[in-house]
This record gives sequence, C-alpha cells and structure tokens, in this order.
Amino acid sequence: MAAARSPAGVSRPCPHCRTVILASAAVCPKCQHHLRFDVSNGQKSQPVATAFRLEGSIQNHAGNSAREYSVVVTVHNERGELLGREVVGVGAIRPNESRNITLSVEFPAAAEPLER
Repeated sequence: MAAARSPAGVSRPCPHCRTVILASAAVCPKCQHHLRFDVSNGQKSQPVATAFRLEGSIQNHAGNSAREYSVVVTVHNERGELLGREVVGVGAIRPNESRNITLSVEFPAAAEPLER
C-alpha cells in the first residue's frame, strides 16, 4: 500500500532544526537531517534539481570602518503579490573582507508530479 501524499505546498517544521519545510521533504534543506526513508525509490533522500541559482559576493572597500549587511529573500507570485519575505543572514564586514552568497531554488526530482 502506498503512503498518502500531502497536497503540493503543504509545510511543516523540521523536527531537528524547526525550520519550516515542505511536508513532502525526505531531507531537511537546512540541517540536512534525514526525515524518512523514501520507499518509492529505496533511497534515504530524493535527488534535487536546481531550477535557479545565483551567486555573488559583497566586499567592504569603505575605508577603516566595518559595514553591516542583511541578506533578505522575497518571493512574489505571478501577480506581484508578496508571498514571503525572510531575513536569512545578518552580519558585519570589516575593511578588505568579503562574503560570498548563493541563492538557489531547488525542486525534488520526483518521478511523478504532486497533486494540487
């Protein structure tokens, strides 16, 4: 008997790190803990397809003082309505330091599409 699947987009907290994740996730995208054994393909985790990836760096060339930064991610739907806004990191960069930032959108490489 196959396990019932959650409708697409249903979320829940990860039992390890408490980050909100998709209910369908076999592995938490934040803490990388395995959440369940995926019996459909006999693996402990599903492969992931990266649909979008953006990499960049920030540097502090502002004299002798540290500069503060906030990394903010926003998600809008096709009508421009805000679906979510999260601060994912904050900090300070001292002179001549840099930070590398990567943003990616990942899809589980599922064999069959989820139902809505």
